[in-house]
Amino acid sequence: MKKLIFVAVLLILVLKNVNAAVTHDKPEIEAYVSSNLIPSGQVYPLQITLVNTAKYEWVERGEAEEEIAYNMTLNAYNVSVWLEGTNEIGVKSGIYRIPVLPSSGTRVLSFLISVPSDAAGKYTLTLHIKYERIRAVEIYGNLSTSYEVDYFYWKEEKEIPVEIEVAEESIPILKVLPLRSTYYENEVGQLVLQVVNEGTGNARNVEIELEGVNVLDPSIAYISTLPPASSIPVSFSIKDVKGIHDVKAKINLSYYDGEKWIKAEQESLFKLQINSLNKGIVLSTGDAEFERGSTGFLDLYVMNSFSDPVSSLSLNLNEPEGVDLKIETLLLGYLNPGEVRTARIPLEIDEYADFGFRGINIEVKFRLLSSYPTDEQITTQLPLYIKPEPDFEAKTSDPLFIGENVVEVEILNKGGDARNIHAVIKPSPGILVKMPDAYIQELRSNEASKLSFRVDVDEDVIPGNIYRLKMEITSKDYSGEENTDEVYLYIKVESKTSYEYVLLLLIIAALILIAVKRRRK
Repeated sequence: MKKLIFVAVLLILVLKNVNAAVTHDKPEIEAYVSSNLIPSGQVYPLQITLVNTAKYEWVERGEAEEEIAYNMTLNAYNVSVWLEGTNEIGVKSGIYRIPVLPSSGTRVLSFLISVPSDAAGKYTLTLHIKYERIRAVEIYGNLSTSYEVDYFYWKEEKEIPVEIEVAEESIPILKVLPLRSTYYENEVGQLVLQVVNEGTGNARNVEIELEGVNVLDPSIAYISTLPPASSIPVSFSIKDVKGIHDVKAKINLSYYDGEKWIKAEQESLFKLQINSLNKGIVLSTGDAEFERGSTGFLDLYVMNSFSDPVSSLSLNLNEPEGVDLKIETLLLGYLNPGEVRTARIPLEIDEYADFGFRGINIEVKFRLLSSYPTDEQITTQLPLYIKPEPDFEAKTSDPLFIGENVVEVEILNKGGDARNIHAVIKPSPGILVKMPDAYIQELRSNEASKLSFRVDVDEDVIPGNIYRLKMEITSKDYSGEENTDEVYLYIKVESKTSYEYVLLLLIIAALILIAVKRRRK
């Protein structure tokens, strides 16, 4: 009875349709303190920004379980966060619980910390983080009708040191953080800076001016008041050439030190990356491998990487030698930021096209719809690969004579590597072939080998003329695909008697020369 139960369970497990996918990436959780300068003698709300810095590099396309696993692998689930104090610094807040922290997601947490009046200097608190991440996904059932999905989780723990400094004097300390650090040349971009007060004093009449990047407007950004542990965004319109720009934010402000108003100057440094316009419109292809003489489609993917939409997008394609593109212009029109458009380009590869990579030159025109719209034009190139296949050439320098001959033929492989090579020479009017077959085990690219064939030239063949012999060569490439080539040999037929006469004269001359040398001795 136990055997029957075991067999029944085994059959159920075998017949049940199960698809599984295992993840390899995981969330990357970091923490940043808005202001680590803390006033002494009070209970202070310490703000910590929790960030999942993991990000997706591409869009997964494939099996359903692989797509589900990939789309969830960078998310952190059931996140628990709490702050541990020191002997001097106490923590009043408890545990924060976050159901899910997605990729590139942020969460601002506020912890009440108790700072004694006699505290001063630097202290290190510990931020504890516990979370779960997707380890594997299994799908049961038929994907076209109904199915169930099981998720398997792994628990992770992380500790992040949080450094604070307890200050006795109330001084505002301002820093600027760019929310976006990558722009494109000729693009009028909006540079948004988060101005953070990391000090303990209240900043008033704040003026911010930028150096190191071309600012269109405004020349100076104003903030009326900025309390401690708070932040306010300011915006600048910028346009500059490509490269890495070291930007300095010059900050003028006023604050009250308890006795008088003080005017101060501060600086904050950051970097901006301004890329070429070519990186704004990203072109990529699907399978770009073709064979000689083949026809097919080249899948082209066009993505708008700008932060603004583009319109009037068109692509002009210039075909390389040996490739016939059936479409030369693509009109794609309007693309939103991050949008991907797909186009199929029919093409035909010439039978005699050179092997290897070929470049399709593409001219891209579009209108960038930024705050200051501009018409732009870029050029780029996409690779197309023509798969090497065996390509043979045959030649001989031996003449033929009336009667039986052994002709030596050199076979040169100008294409891809070949093996199991079988060469068959075909008869021609007046030229019979007695041994038509010959074999070569292997010929790598640009390698040559010699073969010999026995032929019989009829007496009716006219000496002095050039005759053509057809040769058929079959082979296999290293993937096992069979290839057939037809090549031609051009051979001159000479008179055997005249050839023998010349040979006899040479022999007589050699004998006379030997006899003369002996007499002299």
